[in-house]
Amino acid sequence: MVGLTDTYVKTYLKDGDRRLQKRKTRVTRHSQEPQYNQTLRYAASDALGRSLLVMVWERQRGFEHNIGMGVAEINLSKLEQGHKTQHGWYRLLPVSSVVRVDSDSGDSVR
Repeated sequence: MVGLTDTYVKTYLKDGDRRLQKRKTRVTRHSQEPQYNQTLRYAASDALGRSLLVMVWERQRGFEHNIGMGVAEINLSKLEQGHKTQHGWYRLLPVSSVVRVDSDSGDSVR
């Protein structure tokens, strides 16, 4: 199965450089075009004035660290204007541009 990967999405609610809360999708296995179709909820009151860091990871087998595939940081300022949700397409940047090693899960940037 060359080219097929096991991926998942991890999100963090951020205040400046601090990561406050984390949510994660289930792993989507053996796909080149994964669809997660899952809702990751954060309280709107917790999100006010903050940003959401969204990272896509490739899960590795055995003792290898998972590989960061891309990241987007989304400003949640629209929530302050009374919106409960924020929809859109966001360009994924290299994970190394904004992410440190995620020591709680064995994920690392390569």
